[in-house]
Amino acid sequence: MVTRGQALQLKELIEDCILQGDFRKPHSGEGEVSYTATVLNPFIQDFFQRRFNHEGIIVRGDGAKLKSPVVSILGGRFNPDVSVEQDKIRVWACEVKLLTEAEISGVIAKAIGQATIYAKSYLAVSCVIFVRNPMRFIMPQVSAVGPNLNVLVIPAR
Repeated sequence: MVTRGQALQLKELIEDCILQGDFRKPHSGEGEVSYTATVLNPFIQDFFQRRFNHEGIIVRGDGAKLKSPVVSILGGRFNPDVSVEQDKIRVWACEVKLLTEAEISGVIAKAIGQATIYAKSYLAVSCVIFVRNPMRFIMPQVSAVGPNLNVLVIPAR
């Protein structure tokens, strides 16, 4: 059985790997679902194939064989863009956003809201914000929003 402490350690490993990743720029008109399906989800799948050999680990979400399970609140239904389960335990969920620097405040607020909903059902949660066409040099960075929620800002190159 996965503990919250183990889930938080796993989240840190995943986030460190993402922070060191080199992600392509989204194509013109490409949305979050397509970008997650072709870029981030395969990256996370590869992360688990290289580092872990446990058959109980399942990566779900956009572009994966299985969609992330629904998390419901106040009649709304939300699916994490990427999620990890181990032995049917919801270990980690990730909300992904694509934005320009001009959109940063509203998009981050929405991502944090969705991730907070996922924290209801997952042991650890991350938001990954890809900045498309940054107008200035942006270093990959992470900000802690809560005890089990971090926001990562990644420049798409």
